[in-house]
Amino acid sequence: MKRVCTVVLVSVMFSVALGQEQVTLTDLLSHAFSHSEELALLRKEREHVALQEKEHRASGLPQINASMAYIHAPRSYNPYDLSMDIEGSLAEELGNPEEVFLQNPDYTVTPGDILAYENAMGIAQTFDGVLAELGGFDLSPPKNTLNWEVKLEQVIFAQGKIKTAVEIARIAYENIDMQIEAEKLAIAKDVREKHHTYLVAQSNYEVRQSDVKLSRRTHEISRIRFDTGHGTELDTLNSKYRLKQSESSLREAAMNKRLAKKDLLTRVSMDYADDEVVILGQLTEPEFSLDVKTARGRMKEGNRTLKVLDVLAEMRDKQVDMSRTDFFPSVGAFASAGQTSLYDGVDDIDFGWNVELGVGVQIPIFHGGQRRHRMEQSRVKRRKVTSQYDQVLRQLTLALEAAYETYELAQEELVEARDMIRLTERSVSVSEVAYEMGQISQLELDQTKQQYRMSRLAENAALGKLNAAVAQIESLIGDTTLIEL
Repeated sequence: MKRVCTVVLVSVMFSVALGQEQVTLTDLLSHAFSHSEELALLRKEREHVALQEKEHRASGLPQINASMAYIHAPRSYNPYDLSMDIEGSLAEELGNPEEVFLQNPDYTVTPGDILAYENAMGIAQTFDGVLAELGGFDLSPPKNTLNWEVKLEQVIFAQGKIKTAVEIARIAYENIDMQIEAEKLAIAKDVREKHHTYLVAQSNYEVRQSDVKLSRRTHEISRIRFDTGHGTELDTLNSKYRLKQSESSLREAAMNKRLAKKDLLTRVSMDYADDEVVILGQLTEPEFSLDVKTARGRMKEGNRTLKVLDVLAEMRDKQVDMSRTDFFPSVGAFASAGQTSLYDGVDDIDFGWNVELGVGVQIPIFHGGQRRHRMEQSRVKRRKVTSQYDQVLRQLTLALEAAYETYELAQEELVEARDMIRLTERSVSVSEVAYEMGQISQLELDQTKQQYRMSRLAENAALGKLNAAVAQIESLIGDTTLIEL
């Protein structure tokens, strides 16, 4: 730990001297959250759902509409048209009295019959006269109609449609929030893994740097021993070869470090050159003590993917309720006021008021089975969510158990690597002294240093694997500390 803190402190001081930007893990996460295209799309969808909720709430308020119309009818049906020739038509139908009574010679005409005929003829002549007088009037409707109207409509009772629609919008809003948290957790897990990958690459680079220093020192000792007659030329050539080999490994480690940094900066949408930024952080063992049984329970309660499906199931239930309301009547009221004018010319325009108040009931009777099919679709979607939940839960449980297997394996590897480091550190110190005294060969010294170097690299790999496993577990159980800045 002391060695790690010293390296970090030197790195910070060096970056300040060069004017490089210093970036912490918190900075990386903050930049990733603010520049994520997926989160931006979800936030837009969140705004859309919020507007939908407002729209559904507004549907319960009175609806006021205004209308205006102009109609020109060059030809229209007139049910009061009296232009036909009907003069004397009823009197002619009655005929002369002689013709009427002579049609049946066996019938004896009485004074009452003559009086009845005279009364009927009088009525017919009077009616014929009225029709003749009306025939002089133009009863055809005007050709132009102009009207305007303001109408207010208010839903009184709609079987809970509006309330259910608002509830669906609210649940959709909550669903988007869950998706945003799920996406943030996924981003945080990915960024942390790439950050640990970079720290491993950086630590490996430091190991290779130390290896180059040791190889250079060993080569210098070999040359001194050869010059003084205590060593062989073969030992000097081998130490030179080992130095070149360690320098090549250092260049490869530097490349891996640059690639890991570039991968991390690209993931968080930071546009920096390699020499413009220093990524801070320490490759340390994470503090984690959660057992797998407790983690399973927390995963069922906190995993954002499962919570999204829970919210989606609630939404599907509300949609089934909404489909059920289609079978019941709805009640509404309306009021309208407007003016209408019938005219032939502009000078004839004269508006008259029309005012109406009413209450209506709409009763669904038959719609070809559409309502039943719509309800069945909602029920199928609900069953589909249940099936998805069970499937996702199995997959997440398997992923959690795999992460714990990786975590336990990494712990064992870390303990083993640290034991090997303690052993090989002592071995290197003893071997260097023994080599200077001529007690061991160059090959034996190189083997000891190789063992120490591999132990250091194994420790870095175990720490990287351990941190990645913890990040995976915390993401699966929905631990919000991953996204806290």
